[in-house]
Parts: sequence; C-alpha cells; structure tokens
Amino acid sequence: MTQIHALYVALATGTPVFLWGPAGVGKSATITTIAQHLQWPLETIIAAIYESIDISGLPLLAGDAVAFAPPGWVRRLAEVERGILFLDELPQAKESVIAGLLRVVRERMAGEHALAPGVSIVAAGNPPKATYGGMDLLAQMANRFCHLPWTCSYPAWAEGMLLGWPMPTLPPLTPWAHEVLPARALIIGFLDKHRALLLQEPQDEVAAGQAWPSPRSWDLAANLLAGCRAWQLMDVAPELVTGCVGEGPALEFLQWLKTLDLPDPEAVLSVAAKFPWPKRTDVAAVILNSAIAAVLAELTPERWLQGWELLGNAARSQLKDLGALAARTLAKHRPDSRTRPPLAHLEPYAKILDAAGITMWKE
Repeated sequence: MTQIHALYVALATGTPVFLWGPAGVGKSATITTIAQHLQWPLETIIAAIYESIDISGLPLLAGDAVAFAPPGWVRRLAEVERGILFLDELPQAKESVIAGLLRVVRERMAGEHALAPGVSIVAAGNPPKATYGGMDLLAQMANRFCHLPWTCSYPAWAEGMLLGWPMPTLPPLTPWAHEVLPARALIIGFLDKHRALLLQEPQDEVAAGQAWPSPRSWDLAANLLAGCRAWQLMDVAPELVTGCVGEGPALEFLQWLKTLDLPDPEAVLSVAAKFPWPKRTDVAAVILNSAIAAVLAELTPERWLQGWELLGNAARSQLKDLGALAARTLAKHRPDSRTRPPLAHLEPYAKILDAAGITMWKE
C-alpha cells in the first residue's frame, strides 16, 4: 500500500514520477485505479509504438506557414482541470519520440500545444537491462522525475486473487500549498550544512538515468515532502525523497531530519522577541525559516512585524548570517507601504537588503 500512497502523493502534487518494474506487476492497473478514484481523465501513450508525429502533431499548410494539428490526447489534456498523462514503455521508445516527450515533461508542451496546468505526468518502464531494445533515460529527462521502484508482494497478490482488488484507501486532497515553504526550509537547512549534496552529477549513463541530486530534484523533493506533511503520509516520504535525489543523499537528509526537535512555528512567533535559540546553527536556521514561511502562509501586517521581531532577535543572538535569506524573503513580501518594522530590526540586514535592491530600511 505504501507504494500506492507514494504514487498518489506524486500525482496529487503534480510531480512527474517514473515507475520502474517488470511487466505484469500492475503499474498500468494501479494508475488506472487512482485515476478512477480521483475522477481524473487518463490519457495513455505507449511510447514504444509511437512515432514522433504522434507527439508533435500532423503538419499542415496554413498559408505560407506550417502548423501542427494537435493529436487527440493533446487536445483532451488541454481542456481538463485535472488529469493524468501516462507515458508507458518509455525506455523502449525511439530516440525521436523520447526527444518529443522530453519537451512534454520539461515544458509541458507537445509540439505547439500546451497541457493544462493541472495535468500530472507519470511514466513507466521495465529496467533497460531487462528489456530488449531498452535504453537508459537521458540525464536531462531522468532528473525531472521522482523514480519509484514498483513491485508486487505475494500476500497482496494472493489476497487480490481471492477477494478481488479493492479501491485503495486514499486521503482526500485537502489544500497543501501552505506546507511547501516549511518543506523548503527543511531542505535549505540541511543543504546549508551539506552543500556538496546540492549537485552531484552522475559519472555513467546508468546512474544518469536514475535519481540523483540537483537543485531541480531537491525542489521536487520539497514538493513531495509538503504533500506528505499535508496528507499525513510521512511514512512514504523516505521513498519519495530517495526517488528524487538518490539513496545516499536521501539517507543523509532523513537521518538529519530525525535529529531535529522543532518547535511549532506559531509558538516561536508568539515569543519572537525573546525566543531562545538552540546551540545547533542548522536547527536554528530551520526554526527561523519555518517561522518566516508561516508568516508568509498567512500574511498580515501584524504577523509580518512578528517576523521582523524574530529576525531582530536572531541578529542580537549573533545569528545574523542565518537570517540573510529570511530577511530578503520577508522584505519582498511587505504587506503595505505603511507597515515598517523598528529600525533596530532592519539595520543588521541593511547590506543584505541593499544588495537585493530593497531600500525599506532607509525610509
């Protein structure tokens, strides 16, 4: 069930996801079941048997120019509020088809036509070494997916054979955007201490076709972590983070996450001027950025000023460097021109704000 929940989080957050597994383990059936549960239209492309014209569209003369008539799947996915595009057998596709689908994944464009913003992309394939004609994914495509291994356990299969295949229990899609900034704050706090893990380019084609850390894949991990937090599915967070940045970096991040004992951001803001900072600077950075994220999630002049009180406290506690990013972020989200924090809170960050072109502290 955990792999179904992981796929659900990826689809619900709009994160492209790649399911790796042998034929016959239920990848297509699971995607169809989730689409039915969500009541989202599903369009399937069997990439191994498609031609490039099936992606970009049929060329037509329009006066002196050539236009491309969109394929049916493109037209249908341009008109929906939410939907799923399923790219099956992707590693077995021709290079020209993979090139066209790369643009679909990267730019959400098929030829000259855009997918609707609410369309989620999921791909699937057998491991290249296990399939005739299979190829490793290009690095620029692989790094845009969360990679999930897809397996089938005997107990689950046996139960389904005897009792039928029930609809999985999935949480309702409640709002989750408010969790994005806190999740990013966690990843920023980790990478500030482990900067070498921000980008580790793979050294061979096999590794390049799987999950590896980059600024893009850490951003994907943040969105997935936000979805896990919002829908109380943190048990699948390790699988999803690993699927974005690879096993080694994910393991370090998850172990670091276990060492944190973070207070509620609202509790921090309630005592912003006197909050006692922990000795660990990485923990202090997460607390500060999480509190500022909470301010931005429910922005009012009063909460914005609370954020500056916390930044002033950080500067007095010799944590000014930790507040640099938070100060720029908070300053760019000023609720109105009349709201201005005390100069004592602004002055420690004057050079930072000047460099960002923000002159509020001089008013």
